[in-house]
Amino acid sequence: MTIYMVDVSSHNAGVTVDQIKAAGISGMTARAVSFPWNGSVPQMIEDPNYAGWRDRAKALKFPFAAYCLFHTYFTPTKQAAFLASIIGDTGIPVLLDMEPDSSNPTITFMEDCYDACKVANLSPVPLYNPRWYWSGPPEDAASLTGRPWKLVSSNYGGNPTGAAAAVYAKAGGDAGWPGWAPYGGLTPVVGQFGSNIQVANYLLDGDAFKGTVAQLIATGMYTDWSPVTPPTPTPTPPVVEEDNPMYLVQCAQDPTNASLAGSGGGTTPPPANTPWPGIFLYTGGVHLDATGHNTSLTWVPHMIDVDNWKKAGVTGPVVVTWDQWLRICPDNKYTH
Repeated sequence: MTIYMVDVSSHNAGVTVDQIKAAGISGMTARAVSFPWNGSVPQMIEDPNYAGWRDRAKALKFPFAAYCLFHTYFTPTKQAAFLASIIGDTGIPVLLDMEPDSSNPTITFMEDCYDACKVANLSPVPLYNPRWYWSGPPEDAASLTGRPWKLVSSNYGGNPTGAAAAVYAKAGGDAGWPGWAPYGGLTPVVGQFGSNIQVANYLLDGDAFKGTVAQLIATGMYTDWSPVTPPTPTPTPPVVEEDNPMYLVQCAQDPTNASLAGSGGGTTPPPANTPWPGIFLYTGGVHLDATGHNTSLTWVPHMIDVDNWKKAGVTGPVVVTWDQWLRICPDNKYTH
């Protein structure tokens, strides 16, 4: 199965989403940013027809994407920021349009544009980089695999006028249209096969996709306006608060420092890898702060009969290292 989409800009002012849909078209890409010249000074403005097409497509749940012909006389960051300010929904896929049009972007420049779009929280998925532009300067058949975009090619052939399916069939169809041939390390996912696709009284650029509408949406190149489920946030571990718990904790290392082994408190970490045979009874309410330190645990050292303590309902034993104990204890201090 092959489905057809169209591209529109202010050059096609007047055509409606309803007319496009009625012509058997399955999706559309609308120009979001226009770059008119004010004398010798380039401008960057919202395409005057973009918002109307976007809003109607959303109302009809009609597959939709936005495109921007990125120019080298504005920085990628500035263009991406402006696009983000007018796109209306950052979930709308952005087609990165790469062709001369008084500017000669390189693939490196377009990679920078892709990165700038990602920083601006946009969704740059399709890359329009036709073979006729890619194969000559300034690209000179460069690799296109530097970013995870999906390639859109173009080949108009004789560029006849007519309905999308008829024009595509004349161009060779799925088996014979030359625009499906891979280049730059990528195989085209969408192909633009003509600029005279008849929709009502308008002639539009036409695109083909070999698959269903659901498969097209799955590529990420168009939105069907379905709500996006946000990722489930990682739950914050609850603060442990218990009334008078009692634990048996066995230390795996020996606090040979006198200040730790005696009846007083100590702050010096004990040496590692020295055995300590003791099992301690720990009691007290447990309150962990944001760094995981315990703010209220008390402990009493005993060489004890573990079975008797278990019979009394005490939990344990749990083997810990002194490094772990230092993390649990507030300010690395011990209360004996």
